[in-house]
Amino acid sequence: MRHLDVDACPGGTLAVEQGCCRLALQGSDVLIYEFRQAEGSPCLVQVPCHDGNAVVARHGVNHTRR
Repeated sequence: MRHLDVDACPGGTLAVEQGCCRLALQGSDVLIYEFRQAEGSPCLVQVPCHDGNAVVARHGVNHTRR
């Protein structure tokens, strides 16, 4: 599945040194894969699913790197 690695996890749930998040689109859903470092390897923790239209309504369609 194609994905984007994001600089910061949505909601600030994970610091960069703790792991990473990936964003993927599946139909009209936005999936956010949260990985935490565990014994030197990334471990998938959760995959919350969000309605794509709700994400666009809340955040817009333009991305501004912070």
